[in-house]
Amino acid sequence: GNRIDGPSRLGPVVQALSAAPVAVKPALLRLLAGFGGAEALAAVRGRLSDAEPSVREAAIRALAGWPDRSAADDLLAVAQTADKPAYRLLAVRGYLRLAGEVEKPEERIAVLEEQIAQAADIFIGYF
Repeated sequence: GNRIDGPSRLGPVVQALSAAPVAVKPALLRLLAGFGGAEALAAVRGRLSDAEPSVREAAIRALAGWPDRSAADDLLAVAQTADKPAYRLLAVRGYLRLAGEVEKPEERIAVLEEQIAQAADIFIGYF
């Protein structure tokens, strides 16, 4: 994939996220999405409830562009609970995109069918 190698490079980015000015946090969240992995995912997940709307949106966008399926549950939760329709749509799009990360075609179809059904339920319940 397009992951940036080096868990050793991740620590400073995660640390910077806590102390960075609000205007810088969206860029750091995008960078973490490029790294992928559990530590980066935890850092992005922690910003989903940030007090600053631009940081929350950047966290959702980072999850929506995540390099592997590890963000699927987080995206589904955002799609089900986000207060803005645009955030729900971003999360659903990212969630459905992750079905493409399943390697075997028959499994990919099954995952996609399940995810489309879940996405439909979200939007039927919302609108």
